Amino acid sequence: MVNYGWSKDRNTWNNIPINMPEIDKWKTIPFNINQNILLKKERGLYIISMNSLYFNQSFSTPIYVGHSINLYERFTYHINGHFKDSMLKRIKNDLNYKSHGDSFKIQYSYCYMKNEHIKEIKKCEQFLIDIYGPKFNRINASRGIRSENIIKGHLG
Repeated sequence: MVNYGWSKDRNTWNNIPINMPEIDKWKTIPFNINQNILLKKERGLYIISMNSLYFNQSFSTPIYVGHSINLYERFTYHINGHFKDSMLKRIKNDLNYKSHGDSFKIQYSYCYMKNEHIKEIKKCEQFLIDIYGPKFNRINASRGIRSENIIKGHLG
Protein backbone atom coordinates (compact mmCIF):
# COMPACT_ATOMS: atom_id res chain seq x y z
CA MET A 1 0.00 0.00 0.00
CA VAL A 2 1.25 3.47 -0.87
CA ASN A 3 0.41 6.58 1.17
CA TYR A 4 -0.36 9.67 -0.88
CA GLY A 5 0.70 13.24 -0.24
CA TRP A 6 3.94 14.83 0.93
CA SER A 7 5.35 13.44 4.15
CA LYS A 8 5.38 15.72 7.17
CA ASP A 9 7.61 13.35 9.12
CA ARG A 10 11.02 14.99 9.64
CA ASN A 11 12.69 11.58 10.07
CA THR A 12 11.54 10.54 6.61
CA TRP A 13 13.03 13.68 5.05
CA ASN A 14 16.27 13.27 7.00
CA ASN A 15 16.72 9.63 5.98
CA ILE A 16 18.37 10.40 2.63
CA PRO A 17 20.08 7.33 1.12
CA ILE A 18 23.84 7.68 0.95
CA ASN A 19 23.85 7.21 -2.83
CA MET A 20 21.00 9.64 -3.61
CA PRO A 21 22.14 11.72 -6.60
CA GLU A 22 22.88 15.37 -5.89
CA ILE A 23 20.52 17.95 -7.37
CA ASP A 24 23.02 18.94 -10.09
CA LYS A 25 22.90 15.38 -11.50
CA TRP A 26 19.17 15.66 -12.30
CA LYS A 27 17.89 16.90 -15.65
CA THR A 28 14.34 17.90 -16.55
CA ILE A 29 12.64 17.69 -19.94
CA PRO A 30 9.05 18.14 -21.14
CA PHE A 31 7.00 14.95 -20.97
CA ASN A 32 6.44 14.42 -24.69
CA ILE A 33 7.57 11.84 -27.23
CA ASN A 34 9.98 14.17 -29.05
CA GLN A 35 12.17 14.30 -25.95
CA ASN A 36 13.05 10.59 -25.87
CA ILE A 37 16.08 11.20 -28.12
CA LEU A 38 17.71 13.05 -25.21
CA LEU A 39 17.73 9.95 -23.01
CA LYS A 40 20.38 7.24 -22.86
CA LYS A 41 19.70 3.53 -22.49
CA GLU A 42 21.09 3.55 -18.96
CA ARG A 43 19.74 2.85 -15.49
CA GLY A 44 18.54 5.55 -13.19
CA LEU A 45 15.73 7.28 -11.34
CA TYR A 46 12.97 9.46 -12.69
CA ILE A 47 10.17 11.67 -11.41
CA ILE A 48 7.14 12.68 -13.43
CA SER A 49 5.79 15.99 -12.13
CA MET A 50 2.78 18.09 -12.90
CA ASN A 51 3.16 21.84 -12.94
CA SER A 52 0.14 24.03 -12.49
CA LEU A 53 0.11 27.73 -13.31
CA TYR A 54 -1.89 29.82 -10.87
CA PHE A 55 -1.46 33.52 -10.23
CA ASN A 56 1.44 33.59 -12.75
CA GLN A 57 3.39 31.17 -10.57
CA SER A 58 4.41 27.62 -11.38
CA PHE A 59 3.57 25.05 -8.71
CA SER A 60 4.98 21.56 -9.15
CA THR A 61 4.38 18.23 -7.46
CA PRO A 62 5.67 14.74 -8.28
CA ILE A 63 2.88 12.47 -9.49
CA TYR A 64 5.02 9.38 -10.17
CA VAL A 65 8.46 8.17 -9.08
CA GLY A 66 10.23 5.28 -10.74
CA HIS A 67 13.50 3.59 -11.61
CA SER A 68 14.57 1.74 -14.71
CA ILE A 69 17.53 -0.16 -16.11
CA ASN A 70 16.83 1.68 -19.39
CA LEU A 71 15.51 5.22 -18.98
CA TYR A 72 15.04 5.65 -22.74
CA GLU A 73 12.72 2.63 -23.05
CA ARG A 74 10.81 3.43 -19.86
CA PHE A 75 10.22 7.04 -20.92
CA THR A 76 9.02 5.87 -24.34
CA TYR A 77 6.62 3.40 -22.69
CA HIS A 78 5.22 6.02 -20.30
CA ILE A 79 4.66 8.61 -23.04
CA ASN A 80 2.94 6.15 -25.40
CA GLY A 81 -0.80 6.53 -24.85
CA HIS A 82 -1.51 3.22 -26.61
CA PHE A 83 -0.36 1.05 -23.71
CA LYS A 84 -3.03 0.29 -21.10
CA ASP A 85 -0.82 1.30 -18.18
CA SER A 86 1.22 4.08 -19.76
CA MET A 87 1.59 7.13 -17.56
CA LEU A 88 0.24 9.42 -20.28
CA LYS A 89 -2.94 7.35 -20.52
CA ARG A 90 -3.34 7.25 -16.74
CA ILE A 91 -2.87 11.03 -16.47
CA LYS A 92 -5.38 11.72 -19.22
CA ASN A 93 -7.94 9.35 -17.71
CA ASP A 94 -7.47 10.20 -14.06
CA LEU A 95 -6.85 13.94 -14.12
CA ASN A 96 -8.80 14.86 -17.24
CA TYR A 97 -5.52 16.48 -18.33
CA LYS A 98 -6.53 17.43 -21.86
CA SER A 99 -9.47 19.59 -20.77
CA HIS A 100 -7.27 21.78 -18.57
CA GLY A 101 -5.45 23.23 -21.60
CA ASP A 102 -2.29 25.23 -20.95
CA SER A 103 -2.76 25.51 -17.19
CA PHE A 104 -0.91 22.21 -16.61
CA LYS A 105 2.50 21.09 -17.81
CA ILE A 106 4.05 17.67 -17.24
CA GLN A 107 7.78 17.30 -16.77
CA TYR A 108 10.11 14.32 -16.62
CA SER A 109 13.11 14.66 -14.31
CA TYR A 110 15.78 11.99 -14.39
CA CYS A 111 19.28 11.11 -13.30
CA TYR A 112 21.56 8.33 -14.43
CA MET A 113 22.91 5.89 -11.87
CA LYS A 114 24.81 3.54 -14.19
CA ASN A 115 27.38 2.50 -11.56
CA GLU A 116 24.84 1.74 -8.83
CA HIS A 117 23.42 -1.69 -8.08
CA ILE A 118 19.67 -1.94 -8.73
CA LYS A 119 19.10 -2.59 -5.01
CA GLU A 120 20.65 0.80 -4.18
CA ILE A 121 18.62 2.53 -6.89
CA LYS A 122 15.44 1.06 -5.40
CA LYS A 123 16.38 2.50 -1.99
CA CYS A 124 16.59 5.95 -3.56
CA GLU A 125 13.29 5.39 -5.36
CA GLN A 126 11.64 4.34 -2.10
CA PHE A 127 12.95 7.46 -0.37
CA LEU A 128 11.37 9.65 -3.07
CA ILE A 129 8.09 7.73 -2.83
CA ASP A 130 8.14 8.13 0.96
CA ILE A 131 8.71 11.89 0.91
CA TYR A 132 6.43 12.80 -2.01
CA GLY A 133 3.67 10.15 -1.86
CA PRO A 134 3.03 10.46 -5.62
CA LYS A 135 -0.58 9.99 -6.74
CA PHE A 136 0.19 7.45 -9.48
CA ASN A 137 2.54 5.13 -7.59
CA ARG A 138 0.61 1.96 -6.77
CA ILE A 139 3.35 -0.03 -5.06
CA ASN A 140 6.46 0.67 -3.05
CA ALA A 141 9.93 0.15 -4.51
CA SER A 142 10.73 -2.17 -1.63
CA ARG A 143 8.36 -4.53 0.13
CA GLY A 144 6.38 -3.21 3.04
CA ILE A 145 3.79 -0.59 3.81
CA ARG A 146 4.64 3.02 4.48
CA SER A 147 2.87 4.30 7.52
CA GLU A 148 4.20 7.78 8.35
CA ASN A 149 1.94 10.79 8.72
CA ILE A 150 1.27 12.63 5.49
CA ILE A 151 -0.26 15.88 4.29
CA LYS A 152 -3.11 15.10 1.92
CA GLY A 153 -4.04 17.40 -0.92
CA HIS A 154 -5.25 17.62 -4.47
CA LEU A 155 -5.19 19.95 -7.46
CA GLY A 156 -8.06 22.27 -8.12
